[in-house]
Order: sequence, then C-alpha cells, then structure tokens
Amino acid sequence: MLQSKPKPRRKSVSIFIRSPLIENAKALGIDISCAAEMGIAKAIAAQKTRQWQEENKEAIASWNDYVERNGLRRTQRTAPSQISAVLMSPDEGALLSPPSSPARP
Repeated sequence: MLQSKPKPRRKSVSIFIRSPLIENAKALGIDISCAAEMGIAKAIAAQKTRQWQEENKEAIASWNDYVERNGLRRTQRTAPSQISAVLMSPDEGALLSPPSSPARP
C-alpha cells in the first residue's frame, strides 16, 4: 500500500504586508498564505544559491580559468544526460563545465 508523505507542520505567524497588496490578492482570489509561502521558499532558494556560489567561488574561478585556457570540447558522442551540470560564476557570468575526459596537450 502506498503511503503519502505527512503534511509539513504549519506555524501561525504575524507579518505586515502593504494594504494594496492584500486588497488586490483578495480581489483576485489569491491564497495569501500560499503566496507568502511560495515567496519565502523562493527567497530561501535564492539565498542558498548565493551562499553556495560564495562558498565555491574559488572552484568556479578555477573552472573558468581552465575553460579560458582549454575551451570546452565534447569527446565522442556524449549524451546530454552524461554532461555535468553547468555552473555560472556570479562575478564573471562565464559558463563553465567540467571536462568529460582528461585534457590532452
């Protein structure tokens, strides 16, 4: 038998939101609690991304240097699912990806 995940516990909080936002949300039938949760979740994800980028900025810079010196190249036929995740440096905006095989001179 499949068991559903338990619903996360919710906590009542008091926040201040500008009146026009509340009025517009109510007029449009927007669930204010749900919208607030989604906004907080998005802000958390953005902050975690910034923190990860800050914690890994040396590695990102290193990959950017590697790509600048060696370029990006794909060997043989690499399926898209086999390609490593692409990273972006917040400072340089350069795309980088780990090589799929050791670099050859």
